[in-house]
Amino acid sequence: MSFVETESSVNHRASSTLRKQPRKRPKPQRRFPPEVLSDREIAALIDACKDDTPAGLRNRALIAILYRAGLRITEAPALRPIDPDL
Repeated sequence: MSFVETESSVNHRASSTLRKQPRKRPKPQRRFPPEVLSDREIAALIDACKDDTPAGLRNRALIAILYRAGLRITEAPALRPIDPDL
């Protein structure tokens, strides 16, 4: 076997082992099940917003919609007035 043949076979073997390996994704962090509040805890939250200011009314309505519709807190800002089906 000549030097050229030996050199080309070495390069071929080296390039086949240097192919891109798939990246390993990091192991996801442990996720816990969502913590559901009791009726008593929700009532305490709503009572904490008992002032009749616009902010208090908004907060009570937001808590009630989140709880009754089972929404995530991140879904609340995307709500529009036409979304709830009364």
